[in-house]
Amino acid sequence: MGPRTSILIGIAVAIPIALGIGSPVAADPAGPTDYRSEVTEITPPTETVDARIIGGDSFIELEVEPGVEVIVLGYRAEPYLRFRADGGIEHNRRSPAVSLNQTRYGGEVDAEADPDADPVWERIGSGHRWAWHDHRVHRMERFAPLGAARGDQILDDAVPILVDSEPVTIGVISTWMPAPSRAPMILGLIAGAAAVAAVWWRTRRWQAVATTTAIAATGALIVGAVQFTSLPASTDPALLWWLMPSLAAVAATTAVIIDARSESLRFWAPGIFGLGAVQLGIWALERRSGLWRAIVPTPLPFWADRTMTAIALTVSAGAIAVAIAHYARLLNGSTARPVTPHPRHR
Repeated sequence: MGPRTSILIGIAVAIPIALGIGSPVAADPAGPTDYRSEVTEITPPTETVDARIIGGDSFIELEVEPGVEVIVLGYRAEPYLRFRADGGIEHNRRSPAVSLNQTRYGGEVDAEADPDADPVWERIGSGHRWAWHDHRVHRMERFAPLGAARGDQILDDAVPILVDSEPVTIGVISTWMPAPSRAPMILGLIAGAAAVAAVWWRTRRWQAVATTTAIAATGALIVGAVQFTSLPASTDPALLWWLMPSLAAVAATTAVIIDARSESLRFWAPGIFGLGAVQLGIWALERRSGLWRAIVPTPLPFWADRTMTAIALTVSAGAIAVAIAHYARLLNGSTARPVTPHPRHR
């Protein structure tokens, strides 16, 4: 099998792997947003229930004291969620809110939903804390609010609950936040591009670029892991927030080790490095809206998250280009025709 055939087979195998690993999961976790929702008051006041907003305006989370039963009412005043006194958490399969709250912007109501029917409770978790998408705590339209300016309050609503059968209201407001500075994004893009360019200019070796990629992927891993661990499991934080940069770091590091220690596998090392760079690029592209949205769902400073995303974006692009250029040179070398001397010079 010649070098050209090997390269084509490698590309055919690598592309499906890259797309399969990098494809987003079906969940709808907290994402970057331009709106900040806040719980204003719980009326009447109660010490047995606490509420907060997670991810800017993505989820509302309820924490209930043990021994207290709380029922969250849906959009038709039907029972939707139940926090049992013993710690069980259930949803009513007949509530339209179950299907509507699967995603931030809602969806089709399940055919079996019937807000007037008797509740059919189904256990979905345990403990005394749960978070869910609730369309009463955030703006539903995807476009900017008409007739409003950044800094304006654009929503004032409430989530009704029953605490031990007594009606209680959780008041919520939402504000359209000022646009973030573009400086972290610009600096990150420049820093990532400069790092790859400098390393390549000085060494002309893909191995040095692979090391740079591994370092950038490690930074991305830290950012993704902090975000993942900071959010409650009930919000379905995306595993790929930390998995993709982990794969990128491992692939880049493994490629360098293989190139140095395995003669038989050395041909594949740049391809493994390139595949890792693809994973890092997918990670950055999945998070790109955080570069210009006002709020990023992370406890880290927003500028740090934006800078790391921008660095990962340009480092991955440069690394992919280096890996492709390496194999392009191999292809050119393997397909070059031998030069036949002119009869006069024989």
